[in-house]
Amino acid sequence: MAQQKVYQHLEFRGSSFHFWRRIPKFFYKTIQTRFLLFALRAHVVSEAEVLARPLTSLTQSPRF
Repeated sequence: MAQQKVYQHLEFRGSSFHFWRRIPKFFYKTIQTRFLLFALRAHVVSEAEVLARPLTSLTQSPRF
């Protein structure tokens, strides 16, 4: 059986992929939203991974 790959922070909505990330509680009080959601406008998972990689690295930094 083929193993299915898990794509962190990617969600397929409608006809394209979106970057989805939960915001830490200390930021939630400041900006009044719980999630970051960006439309990547990519229809192929390999393109979405490339587009999501810099967003993931920015949101994993100690400042975030």
